[in-house]
Amino acid sequence: MHCLFSDHVIRFIDYPFSAASVFPDGEVGLPLIASIDANSTPPQVRLVGVETLFVPATQQPELEVFAARNFVPAAARLDVWAIILAPWIDTDLDDADDERGLSRLESFGIARAEVSVLRGRVGPAMAAYNFQSGLWDWANLNLFDALNALSGMLAGPEFRLEAAPFAEFYWQAMEVASREPLV
Repeated sequence: MHCLFSDHVIRFIDYPFSAASVFPDGEVGLPLIASIDANSTPPQVRLVGVETLFVPATQQPELEVFAARNFVPAAARLDVWAIILAPWIDTDLDDADDERGLSRLESFGIARAEVSVLRGRVGPAMAAYNFQSGLWDWANLNLFDALNALSGMLAGPEFRLEAAPFAEFYWQAMEVASREPLV
């Protein structure tokens, strides 16, 4: 994955997620860009609507220049997917930790039942992605990681969803991420 930044357009090249509006090569112009979070991991471009696109971390400086030059709002958001995926980080979390996370998600309109369904859908792939692959991320798994896992990246080909189920998950995951509050 790589991005090219022109005056008012970001071009995505070899974008990895088949359901994305820019897959495999596409571009977004200023009218479609709602905000940018250059400090997220990886940096994010939020589009008008629900889609979030990712920029390689190595291109963070270029994204920041693009945002400043075009007066694109910076918008840091709480990563709800980090809370949803907390059971698969390599850190011992207890029931109280999970309860705090679930309560936070509820305050953003993400019900416990919805979290349970999402966790059930991604759980095996996330376990393979973080543990069986040897990644052993102990701090943060997020939407980008879930999309990678369900694309088979690090998790293995047995967890790669076919095009239609991946597209269904992709847009559901984007909608959930769109509920993230500003921090």
